[in-house]
Amino acid sequence: MWKREKLTDKDKSFFWYKNKDIAVYIFIFSLGKLCSLFNGNCYNSTVKEGMLKNNSKSEIERLKKFIVYLQRYYFDVYKNEIVETPLLNGKEIMEILNLSSGRKIGEIKSKLLEYQISGLIKSKEEAIRFIRSFNIEKSD
Repeated sequence: MWKREKLTDKDKSFFWYKNKDIAVYIFIFSLGKLCSLFNGNCYNSTVKEGMLKNNSKSEIERLKKFIVYLQRYYFDVYKNEIVETPLLNGKEIMEILNLSSGRKIGEIKSKLLEYQISGLIKSKEEAIRFIRSFNIEKSD
């Protein structure tokens, strides 16, 4: 993830949504792994040779800056603007769309959560408008 040129807010939001409880361990492991590669403790010589073409200190500094960048996003944006808790549950979706339970409800719930984590939906009213926009044909 840190080698990519540009991360979208969606990329960063999903990183935090999926990893916020273990992010510190991911960061520590990543730094440790990178340091061990540069200190010659790598079992895969091909990876080591490829990594050592770059200045090891600058690569480590780059990773540190990336970690700070992700943390800053978490505290400045994710924590303040992203709604993690589903705004609508399956029962509410079924009532709004007048559908019975089924796979389609699960798909709609997943899509709604994806839009929430992306920061595109932040309120229950927006969530209701979003699910009403689905073109659902009722099966008898």
